[in-house]
Amino acid sequence: MKQKMAQLVMTVFVLWAVWPSGLSWAGISVEMDRDSLEADSEPISLSAEETELSTEPVVKSDVRVIEADCTLQNIGHPDHPADNPVVVRGGSLAEPIVMTLAQVYIEVNGEDQCAFALENAHVQLILQGENSLESGFGSAGLSVSEGSSLEIIGSGSLKATGGSNGAGIGGSGGFERVGEIIIGEEAIVIAQGGESAAGIGGGKSNMGNRITIGGRATVQAYGGKYASGIGDGRFGGNSQIE
Repeated sequence: MKQKMAQLVMTVFVLWAVWPSGLSWAGISVEMDRDSLEADSEPISLSAEETELSTEPVVKSDVRVIEADCTLQNIGHPDHPADNPVVVRGGSLAEPIVMTLAQVYIEVNGEDQCAFALENAHVQLILQGENSLESGFGSAGLSVSEGSSLEIIGSGSLKATGGSNGAGIGGSGGFERVGEIIIGEEAIVIAQGGESAAGIGGGKSNMGNRITIGGRATVQAYGGKYASGIGDGRFGGNSQIE
């Protein structure tokens, strides 16, 4: 303690000695905490890693990319849905990717975030139990982009909710075409489009697609404002419904 006080006095003396004449001390104040003089705390040091700023983007949740047959089961909960989007790629009309959804609940809220997206994919989706997909602004609940096709079968249910401009199942808005959508067997589908988007079919300004409902499927489709339940979104056209 005495050594620290001596160093402080010496510092003040040196400051006075080198202070230019004619300058005032007014407006200069030095505040010191008594505890800081008496504490024998260790100095704080940061490693090189701790001092570097990260340039990596912050990712809220991981995206599941699927390119082969699979089962998604027990993901999320009705009261606490998962926020991990699913992207499916691959398959063909002759040999689609076969996927089973069983008790899957996914909800994403960010702009242009899609809960379940088909990107140049051909998918046969088998429903088991209850399932729910909900997307953010500008995205379909289950997006079927141009060059993709979707067949929904099974005996389970799916509720798909699009954000504004996005269909429940189908397009996410824009001027691209929507892929083909088929619903059959005993599947139960409830689709809610966002504003300007169809329940099943086109999002805002999407060009038409082909929609087929058959078997013993039960479908409830609700379009958003200015849009149809099944078919076209606002400013869209040429959908074929069978």
